[in-house]
Amino acid sequence: MLWGSEGGKPGGHMSGRTPYMKHGDPDRSDDRHVDVAARPALEGADPGNSQNCLVEKLSHYVDLDALETDALRELQSSDRSFGKDETVFSTMDENQDLYIVQQGWLFNYIDTPDGRRQIVNIYLPGDVIGFPDVALPERTTNLYAVEKGSLCPFPKNGLGSIFKNCPRLAALLLTIALREQTVLIDRLRIFSRMSARARVGYLFLELNARVRLGAASTEGSYHMPLNQQEIGDMVGLTNVSVSRAVTAMEEAGLLRVENKTVNLIDISALTRLCDFRNRYATMQTDWLP
Repeated sequence: MLWGSEGGKPGGHMSGRTPYMKHGDPDRSDDRHVDVAARPALEGADPGNSQNCLVEKLSHYVDLDALETDALRELQSSDRSFGKDETVFSTMDENQDLYIVQQGWLFNYIDTPDGRRQIVNIYLPGDVIGFPDVALPERTTNLYAVEKGSLCPFPKNGLGSIFKNCPRLAALLLTIALREQTVLIDRLRIFSRMSARARVGYLFLELNARVRLGAASTEGSYHMPLNQQEIGDMVGLTNVSVSRAVTAMEEAGLLRVENKTVNLIDISALTRLCDFRNRYATMQTDWLP
């Protein structure tokens, strides 16, 4: 069954938060669509890259050469740890760094004038935080830690050297950022126009696709530390609507949510219900320089 809620929303608004629930050859002439799911996951990737999140992240999509690897190693600074329920940064903070999530789940959010919260994105291990704010001197959202973990920061002003000296890396970073734009369009269509069941089911399917990129995971079953309030703030529903939607999908044999674990029982039927399109399964890389 579903989970409960307690506590307060980050920022002081009481809203509850209890967990509930290759590229190969130098000429790269054979590059086509990379099967992302077939590449090593971030957690458990090549031990030689274990101390650099940027190398791990980008080598998930292409085989990096020595120049690219060295450039990425120079870019990353020391890891930053965070605790459960910690606000990592706030709106209007100075915008100096981007981050790759090394461990833990986070989300960014904005507050509406009437005191409600809109979650903008959920970040999992391997995700890049900060692409939308690159053009601005200040943060546009608040970043909140759902559970304890760590981030790998890299300076925004260091991107210039990547674009100048490593055009393939620059193109790959651009590709990753633009994919997120496509995902946002998908979410807008689902979260603003479809039923409560479709909204919640879509989020569960998207998280399943993303979890499989970031860690060893059985397809259709994954740990999720979000509570129903946070899910509602992501998809635009109340706690009650989220609970009813999950219960309805459980009774229909589509999924099961229990002990902070989501089990997707009938992925095909759930995909049809939500009109889900997995944007994370492959990435087109044949155009990279």
